[in-house]
Amino acid sequence: MKAKNVIVGLYTSMIALPVFSITVSLAWYSGATKLEIDNLNIAISAEPELSVSFSAEGEESTGKWVSGNSISTGINSQLIPVSSIYHKEWEAEKSSMPLFYGSYSGVLFKDKTAGELFRPSVKETGYYSEALYLRSNSDVYVTLDPNTTTVTPNSQKNLEAAKTARRDQFNQGLSDEELASRMDDYVNCLRVSFLDPDPDTYNYSIIDPKKGQKKTYYGGILDIDRDGYFDTYQSAKGEAPKEILYGDVQNLNKAAYDEPLAEEINYSGPETCFNAKCAKGTRCLSSTQESLTFTEEDSIGLTEDALQTRFLIPLKAFVPKKVIVSIYAEGWDESSVNDTMGASFDFNLSFKIARER
Repeated sequence: MKAKNVIVGLYTSMIALPVFSITVSLAWYSGATKLEIDNLNIAISAEPELSVSFSAEGEESTGKWVSGNSISTGINSQLIPVSSIYHKEWEAEKSSMPLFYGSYSGVLFKDKTAGELFRPSVKETGYYSEALYLRSNSDVYVTLDPNTTTVTPNSQKNLEAAKTARRDQFNQGLSDEELASRMDDYVNCLRVSFLDPDPDTYNYSIIDPKKGQKKTYYGGILDIDRDGYFDTYQSAKGEAPKEILYGDVQNLNKAAYDEPLAEEINYSGPETCFNAKCAKGTRCLSSTQESLTFTEEDSIGLTEDALQTRFLIPLKAFVPKKVIVSIYAEGWDESSVNDTMGASFDFNLSFKIARER
């Protein structure tokens, strides 16, 4: 069967908040960044064999399924870095909607000796997550078309935003062009995920459009309060402070630490929550340990092989298939930092029929 395409275009105009603040409740990225989505539009078109709608009954305006035409809807929302960190847990329970997790509220421990933190709470906002219905004239599998699914920075708008962006001690020396270049990097932390909530075919897939060789892990050491130093905790009175391990870390009680630093260790490159100093007197996480395992984000890149083997949506002929499409910024991606605040980008999703069932 010849592959047919369904195009979902997301054109987002991001508007930075005029100020941001550091409070007792901080994100695990560097600072309390918020990005405004202004009139997020979803434009959809389809060939006859594959139709789409925002409802199981077809579009309300016509009562029909869209095939070969274009429809759109607009929403206003905030895009705030969240994380899919514990998705395996709600997948096991077959949740009807995906869950995304927000910031750590200070440094609260379940076990101060081991350094185990309370989990961040589930976020109800800060991302786009809506139902989309697919329908085909025959039994098929649908996937993304890697050739026409794209996410690209809007460099012109980013340069305009950089000229009026609020500067701080970490980026005040950057030119407008240098800051705009960092804002262009925001597209690297964007994700699109698809949940098939049908109990018989239940499946959740995370797509990283810019996935490369570097892996994203749901854990690590961080500088949450943006003081330029990795965060630490003191397990007992009189003991040297240890670096805090945030996130989903296996065998946390086996973490190995070096002796207290005689002098602080500086960072190279831009300061972010992922790249900070190690303070004098701190016991840093040992680089030679082998016991710790950080949970890796199991995202799929936009390659034909990956999509054809790990992302296939099953459709029965003329039966509407509901999928939950989510677009979010993964907070554990190292591009999710304050210097990307105010970034603009264009997101285009393209579905195609992969093969017959």
